[in-house]
Formats: sequence, structure tokens, C-alpha cells
Amino acid sequence: MKYRAFISYRRQDASGVARWLRRRLLSYRLPREFLDQLPEERRVDAERRVAFFLDTSYQSANEDFWTANIEPALKESEYLIVLSSPSALEPRSDGGDNWVAREIDTFLKVHGDVEGKRRIIVALTDGAPEDRFPGRLGTLSERWDWVDLRLISGWRWLRPGVAAQLAGAFLKIVACIFEAPQHLLPILAREEARRSGRLRLAAVGGALSVMAVLSGALVWAIVERTRAIEQRDAALIAQSRYLGQTAQKLAADGHGTTALGLALEVLPARIDDPDRPFDRSAELALRAVVDGARELRVLRGHGGPVREAIFSPDGAGVATASDDGTVRLWNAESGQVIAVLPGAGGQRHVSFSPDGARLVTGSSAKGDDAKIWDARSGRELLMLGPHVKMARFSPDGTGLAIGTNHSASSILDAASGRKLFDLQPGGGGCYRLRNLQFSSDGARLLASCGDVLIWDARNGNFQFAIEAETVVDRSTGRERFSGGDAKFSPDGRQVLTVGNTTARLRDAGDGRELMVFTGHSEPVTGASFSPDGRHIVTTSSDRTARIWKLDTGREVQALRGHQGAVLEAAFSPDGSTVLTVSDDGTARLWHVKSGNSFATLHGHELRLTSGGFSFDGSRVITASFDRTARVWDARLGRMSAAEWAGFERGRSSFSGELAIEETGQNVRIVERPSDRPVFERKGKLTVDDLEERLRVLRERPDRPIVTLDGVTKLRSASLSRDGARLATVTDDGGFQVWDVASRRVLTTLAVEDADPTVISISPDGARVVTTSEREVQVWEAETGRRLVTLHEQAVLRLVFSPDSRRVATQSMDGTIRVWDARTGAELMALAMPARTLADLAFSPDGTRLAARFDQGLVFAWTVRFGQDLIDEACRRLARPLSYAEREGFFLDREPKIPRCGEKPWD
Repeated sequence: MKYRAFISYRRQDASGVARWLRRRLLSYRLPREFLDQLPEERRVDAERRVAFFLDTSYQSANEDFWTANIEPALKESEYLIVLSSPSALEPRSDGGDNWVAREIDTFLKVHGDVEGKRRIIVALTDGAPEDRFPGRLGTLSERWDWVDLRLISGWRWLRPGVAAQLAGAFLKIVACIFEAPQHLLPILAREEARRSGRLRLAAVGGALSVMAVLSGALVWAIVERTRAIEQRDAALIAQSRYLGQTAQKLAADGHGTTALGLALEVLPARIDDPDRPFDRSAELALRAVVDGARELRVLRGHGGPVREAIFSPDGAGVATASDDGTVRLWNAESGQVIAVLPGAGGQRHVSFSPDGARLVTGSSAKGDDAKIWDARSGRELLMLGPHVKMARFSPDGTGLAIGTNHSASSILDAASGRKLFDLQPGGGGCYRLRNLQFSSDGARLLASCGDVLIWDARNGNFQFAIEAETVVDRSTGRERFSGGDAKFSPDGRQVLTVGNTTARLRDAGDGRELMVFTGHSEPVTGASFSPDGRHIVTTSSDRTARIWKLDTGREVQALRGHQGAVLEAAFSPDGSTVLTVSDDGTARLWHVKSGNSFATLHGHELRLTSGGFSFDGSRVITASFDRTARVWDARLGRMSAAEWAGFERGRSSFSGELAIEETGQNVRIVERPSDRPVFERKGKLTVDDLEERLRVLRERPDRPIVTLDGVTKLRSASLSRDGARLATVTDDGGFQVWDVASRRVLTTLAVEDADPTVISISPDGARVVTTSEREVQVWEAETGRRLVTLHEQAVLRLVFSPDSRRVATQSMDGTIRVWDARTGAELMALAMPARTLADLAFSPDGTRLAARFDQGLVFAWTVRFGQDLIDEACRRLARPLSYAEREGFFLDREPKIPRCGEKPWD
């Protein structure tokens, strides 16, 4: 066996005892008198130097660590020493077995219950009861001959009789693990007594010499204290680096909120008054995950599954309907409850009026009343009567369609609740109402309830029914109706229905079939139109969603990645993004044009029930069986054209009043009229104004500012912000820095690579960055002295920050990186979210970096450091780590300084 014994304990309250015991066991040597009386084989085994396993690492308590470390050590251990403490008797905060209980189970599986019981030693620590034991020990035996270690403390030697009691307890453990015969136990006791005597004699001698060495002891104490602080800080830094790497992995797997909370834990709450050492790699980890936390708010309070969650039209409020019989109104920004709207049974459907001022609720419970409420205060306005499962406002907000469990029934006046007319009966396959919808012009009403029924919404006359398809249930072999989702197109002229493995487009006037969308391998669960009516998205139990083009009926994208049935999908208001909701417990965001998933929304603990966009498309809300709804950032990192224009105006390497022009064999810097448009030309001359494209005037300027003679075959040029210095690179490999006013070369840079590519001068004119096939280098513009090397790879694009302190590069390895221009330290490494980068720019204040890609996609990242980064992370933190998560990462249950002022989440 590799280990003589495995010491099992909980860190919360038994780590001190565990370390004391392991230290004593490692230093203990059996007396020669004892060994000489053992048989040859036993003596060889007893003299063998073996280890004692004690887990003291800072690694998180996850299954990978269990499999790689704990389980093999248990299999290679002869004995198991269980330290019984109060926390070892309690389950984890999530209700599962703690690791002491798991270690006991694993040890018993290795050795069997009978032999395993003989090889288990139980030791009580402070606060542990004498009649209750961890894990299966209580069922394995009602009585254990436990060892008493409850007296261990930092001052144990000062209490009379304690040392002798602890010595006896320790010998009891030694006798067990070395299987000491009964007649040899007195030898062990005598040797322990001699050892204690030697220690007391040493203590007396030390006391007599204390005064002589007091000054030296003081110095030693200071040195030791300094060393202890250094060791503590080293351990904390090691923890910070490991947990920082763990946070980055969590973020890469889509667990952004947990990653952000973990990354914050391993940095000081306040850098100016640190509660733990500040580590640059931990800061790098926080910066890597701060832009990936899409979860904005967790809406908690419902006592049952949340069936539906929707934004108000202005995006300021949220309504949620739950099986607990209530509807709740929330402030979408703060996550605070505005009002709780009571009901008698499960609430599954809720809808805002078009102006957002009112809210209508239905109920799945018999006898419960549907009602209209004030959406701002939660005050009840109207009672609509019992048996109303679903209600929907007309597009102008004046009418209200109501439906029972089986079909639509009537249309009411939304202001008074007065019935305007009943809907004529029609169809015969209605068995459960799934959807109720007015057409966009308010002329028609659709009810999906098995069959799809269409009425004239102006008079209640029934128009036609679309019969539900028959599906054979694979599990039972029985036939059932597949009536599901049905929706009007945005213009109200068409109806989209779903059946078995198909979706069908029909004429809204007569129900005539126009197109069939075939491609799913299992039943279709839902379908939706894009806002412009040119595409649809379908969802299915086959774990995919599919985007189709309506004019051709052709599938354009298959959205694959979910691990469970996809329940529903929705387009963003601008039609560029699709949200999918799955019973795998996640939602996903997808680019419509590429079909790529750019975000997986992890956080819910059970399967989802619904999801949708806010009306401006900036946020997403999801509802789940875990009794919560969650608000997410749908455009995290995404930018609009207007926002990107702001970044363009803040370009750092381009002077707004100057432009560069190639004329024959010379380079001209000319005045750029602000009232005259410019055009772009791609060629051998590329100006580093972040687009690397030359902007020249339509007409040759009348008055050049300066002409630089003798510059031919110009490949790249860059101008400082004040126009005083110009950096150029030519095809023949010449890198030069010019003084614009005197038209002379300040310095020629000694770039060794024979194939130069790009040059850029900092906005303040102090530094120059050159790129080649092999590396990126920073130079002092005044002297041409090489300062640092940033990147030992080919770089396609680079840009300085407005303050000249940082450089962003686009590399051939598919990353965007940010560097400290003074030290060469890498500050950020960003994976490109799209294939082709067209442009790169810092924001005018330098706190964000934006990149424009093909297909019109623009993304931005936070570029903050130190306390600014920590504060920004706090603003983005939707919730702190839970108690279960803290335990899993070996963090203190209650932090000394709660990060972002938030206590752990229960």
C-alpha cells in the first residue's frame, strides 16, 4: 500500500487537528525494543517509511479532483482515520453527501464492510458528540472505540494533564495502524513517557536561557512572522491563480455568472486596503470573464415552476406567471418585486396591453377568475370571470379576446369588461388552448387548441379550421393529435402551423396550404416568424432549431448544440438573432446569418419553460421549473452602427484635419476640408487610421502642408494626433520616423525582418510599433531605440489606445490581444467571435475596444484595470456565489469582506 492511513476531515472545523495528527504520525518512530520483539515480516513492515494522505490543496471540490486524487489515495490506503467534527455530521448545503461520508463509502467498497470496519479509526474533535458519527459509520456499528482529540488547541501544553491525555490518544491510533500486540503496548507507553520527559527537560532548559537570548528571539520572531506572512500570501496567490483558471474555464463553458463571482473572490475587494494579495494573473482572469457574464437579474420568490415570463412593452417591467397561483410584477432593472397578484390556482398565462399600462391574467384552475390589473401598481382594475385560461389584448388595446381550456369564447371591451360578442363555434379537434392571437390589423383572431380556428375579430363569425395532424407516439405506439403552435405572420396575411415533423404556411384568408417545411426528424414543438416576415424558425424534439427562407421554402440554417428538446424559439426585434429555449436547462443565442451560437445561457437548475426578447432586443428573459425567471444581456459585446460611429470618431492614430496622399514619387500630408466628402481606395498605400485604407480627397488640394521627397513604394503610414510626426514603411523594408515641420527623418528603425507589413505611431508621437511576419516591436520614436517585443507572430492589424499606453493587435492565430506599450506585458487575449476582422478601434476614453467583422457584426470588450475593473465586475454581477458553490471551491462559508457588498446566495 502507498499510504499507511488516509486522514478524512472537513476543513471548516477540523483542519487544525488533521494537520497536527499528520505531523505527529510522520515524525513518529517505533522504539527499537518494540521492533525487536516482532516477527521478521512484521518488523520489516513496521520499519517501512510510508506516507499519510491528507488533502491540503486549494483545488475546488469537483468530480475531476475526486477522480484524480481522492479516490486513488483511498484505494492505496491501509487505514482510514475519520475525524468526527460537527460539520462532518452535516450534509452539503445542496443536500448531498459531504466528502467525509463519500470517503467512508469508497473505503468500505475497497475493503468490504467487515474488513473495512476493522481498518477505520474514529477520532472526535472539538464539539463532536460521542453517540453520532459521520456517513455510514452509525449504521456500520452502534459503538465505536473512538479516540478523543477534543482537547487539541494552541495552548494545550499549559493545561494540567492534557499532554498525557493527548499522548494516550495518539498512542491508541499508533497501536491500531501498526497492529501492535497487546503485550507490547507498555513499551510504547514507556517510550512516549520518556519522550515527554525529554520535552519537559528541554522546556526547562529553554526557560533558563530565555533572558539570555531574548533579543535574538525577538529578531527570530519578526523573521518568522515575516516568513509566515510570505507563506500565507504565497498560498493565497496560488489559490488565486488556480481559481482564476477555473473561472476562465467556467466562462468558456458558458457559466458566466459563477465565473465572475469566483474571479472576484480571488482579488482584493479594495486594492488600496487589500484583504488578500493582488495577483496580476487573477486580474487577467477577471478581465477575461467580465464580458461573459450575461446574467443580469435573478427573479426569485415564486413557490412553484414559473410557466411564463414577459417584458413590458417599454422594457422597464417584467411579469411572471407561476404554478404557485400568483403572477408577480418586477422592476426589470433592479429585480425588485413591484406587486404580487394572487390567484386560486396555477397561473400560466399573462399578457400586457399594447401601451404597457395594463396586465391581464388567466388561470388553469377551475373557478379562478381572470383579471385585468394596473401594470405599474398591481392594483386590480377588472374581474373578467371564471374559467378563463388565456386572454389577449387587441392591437389597439380596446378589445380583449378570452379563451377557456378548450377554445376561444368571446371578445370583450377591454375598458369595461363588457362582452361585445361571443365567438361562433367551429372545428371539432379542440382539446387544449395553446395560443390566442390577433392579426396585426386586428381583423382576425386565431386560437390554437389542437385544430387551429380562425374568426373574424370584428363580429365573431367563424371563418375556417385547420385540422390537427395525427402523430404516432413512439413510446406507446398510440395515435394522438399533434396540434401545437400557430401564429399569424407580421402582416396578418399568413398563418404558420406545426404538425408532426413539419411546419406549414397557410393563407390566413381561407387556410389554403402554401408551403411545407420538411427537415426535422422528430415532432416540431414551435414555429415563429421573423419581424420582417421573410424567415421562420422552427423547433423540435430532435434537439435542433431550423431557420427557413419563406420565398423559397429552403432551409438556410440548422441550429445544433442543445442537449435536449428545443421547446420554442424567437427572433430578436431586428431579426439578426434567434433565441432558443430547451429542456436541457439552457437557452442559446444564435447569429441568423451564420447559424453560429454566440452565447449559451447557463444558470437555471431545471428545464426551461419559456423565453423571449425585450422590445428593443437588448435583453432576454427566461422562465424555468426551478421557480425563477432570469434576465440576460442579449447584446453583450454587440454594438450598433451608431455606437461604432462613436468609436470611429475616437480613433487614436488619425488626425481629423489631415490626410495622407500619394503623388508620384512623393508623400503629401494635406489639409482635409471638413465639408468635402472623401472616397476610399485600396492599394499599395494604406494609412493606419484603423481601417488601413487610404482616404483621399476627390480633388487634389490646392495647398499641401508638406511634401516628403524621396519616399517611394509606400506600404504603410501613420500620423501622430497633433500631426507633428509621421511613421512610414516602404516595400524595400525601410522603417522611418519623420518630423513633419522640418521634413527630415528623425530616425530609421533597425527592423531585421525582410518582409515588413504595418507601422503605427502612438497618438502622442512618443512610440512606434512595427509588425512583420515574425514579431511586433515597440520603438522609441525620437531615438529609434527598440523598447519591447509584443508578439512573436504575424499581426494583421494594430491600434494604439488614445492615451498611448496600450496597443491592440489582431494576430494570425485568430486572437485580438491588448498589450502594455511600455512593458510589453500581455493584458488581454480575446477570441474573435467572427472569422474576418474588418476594423479595430478603441473608444474615445480608452475603456473599451471594438472590432467590426464581416456580415456587419460589431463587438466591444471592456478594457479596465485594477480597482476600475473590480468595480465594473461588481456592476455586472447578477448574484454572488452560493454557499454550495463556495464549499465546492474550498472558500470560507462566510467571507470576511463580502464581494460587491453581497452575502453568499442561499
